[in-house]
Amino acid sequence: MSIAEINTKVALSLLDAFTEGNVDRIVSLLADDATWWAAGSIPGVSGSRTKAEVATAVAGMADLSVTGTLPTTIHRTIAQGDLVAIEASTDARFTNGRAYQNQYMFLIRVRDGEIVEVKEYMDTELARATFLG
Repeated sequence: MSIAEINTKVALSLLDAFTEGNVDRIVSLLADDATWWAAGSIPGVSGSRTKAEVATAVAGMADLSVTGTLPTTIHRTIAQGDLVAIEASTDARFTNGRAYQNQYMFLIRVRDGEIVEVKEYMDTELARATFLG
């Protein structure tokens, strides 16, 4: 198996953990020095976060979902070296009654089997309307 294939498997495990609602697994896939950046200017969502901040944010996201999960469908992946790009979508219902169906592009950097960087691009206006109403 090539390094790109191994890194793709690690990156896909992250999105599988969102589908499962497994916050501990999400956090365990991140290196201690990992950063997670999300597009836009949505308070509490956008910007750069440390691993500890991601753990808090992901737990809060799970609490918003009726099922405690964020079902994610993978549409395409491409990998080169330590970088994996994943096109995905979500389909969830939140406790505020809103449906959340967003499109994503994740750029994930993997080092030694751990995720060290996530860049998350999405429809930020949809996310803002869903989270902040």
